[in-house]
Amino acid sequence: MNSLERDELSKFDEDTLGEKIYQSLCGQGIRYLIILDDIWKDVWSDLHRYFPENKSGSRILFTTRFKEIGSQASDKSIVRNLRFLTADECWILLKIKVFHNESYPLELEDTGMKIARKCGGLPLAVIVIAAVLANMNKNKAKWEEVAESLRSHISKDNSCMKILELSYNYLPMHLKPCFLYFVAFEEDREIPVQKLISLWVAEGFVQKVEQKNSNAVSYGYLIDLISRGLVQVGKRRSNGGVKTCYVHDLLHEMCLTIAEKHNFMKVIQENLTLTAFNLNSNEMKMIGKLPKLEVLKLESSRIEDYKWNPNEDEFQQLRFLKLDFMGVQLNFSSDHFSRLEQLVLTRFRTAIPSSLGDIPSLVKIEVRWCEKQVEESASKIQKEQKEYGNELLKVIIISSGR
Repeated sequence: MNSLERDELSKFDEDTLGEKIYQSLCGQGIRYLIILDDIWKDVWSDLHRYFPENKSGSRILFTTRFKEIGSQASDKSIVRNLRFLTADECWILLKIKVFHNESYPLELEDTGMKIARKCGGLPLAVIVIAAVLANMNKNKAKWEEVAESLRSHISKDNSCMKILELSYNYLPMHLKPCFLYFVAFEEDREIPVQKLISLWVAEGFVQKVEQKNSNAVSYGYLIDLISRGLVQVGKRRSNGGVKTCYVHDLLHEMCLTIAEKHNFMKVIQENLTLTAFNLNSNEMKMIGKLPKLEVLKLESSRIEDYKWNPNEDEFQQLRFLKLDFMGVQLNFSSDHFSRLEQLVLTRFRTAIPSSLGDIPSLVKIEVRWCEKQVEESASKIQKEQKEYGNELLKVIIISSGR
């Protein structure tokens, strides 16, 4: 098609142009191959009627972010799930884009491979970073700089982020907060699915569906995000279900950008209740890093090694802490939970550290049906605080009668 023909075609509205395409393809004996890239649901429903089924062996090849579009396009559709590129394939693509099949300095081989690996198998990331490399000096020092700051180079590319954000923009409303919630997790970390969907439920993201429990509904949300290519499967269970999942580095960066733009982490619910969880130290750190967590309730849950060792930069907004039916050693001090106002222990089995009473904001300790050493430690804290002149701290003890 020459430029004159393009100019003529640009004058037509969509329906007229569609009719012209149809007429040009429906002639007797015409076989055609149509190639379309990045097809969306609403686009395909409008577009497919302009391609006649002339039974002459014609084919349509298209890429899409939605698996169901491929399977619903025709009863004869063949759907290929594209995998991520390997590190070697990323390096090959990077060399083609930067050097255009010409020779390159061998000193760049190791650094180039390092950059290729950091692209995480995403062709879009390779293309964006190749454009950066193509416009700078081809020496090892410069390439090392790029390798160490790859994400910042890619995130600064507006076209790249806009392409990725399209996937988010087309999400149904109920899936958007679930996807953005991945900002609460560290990047490059596989997340246990059961804990993730329980957090979604606790945050109020999951809609009620008749004859389905909330965990089943939230698992369906996850499968939908996976089918859209926004979330990746880490490990599978023996029955084929998803055991762990993660998001690509670039998508994690996109989550951060969108979450900041919409103040997402400021508007999510600020209380979290976890029941019957087995929590390891990394998971406790993850919870502690939730920036707006004010209320935390752990019920019938177990912490790894039965010890809770928080860091000073965790739980910075926590005001209410309830621990129910747990036997865990609390390695707390006044340096932790700097804004804690209330501590509630029910059926608890280990003593409260006396230094907890030195938290300036703490106004209430409530102990219900706990072991004797818990009651004694609470009474000791109250006594010590009164000796220091702190009359504001209130301690309530409801004995188990043992």
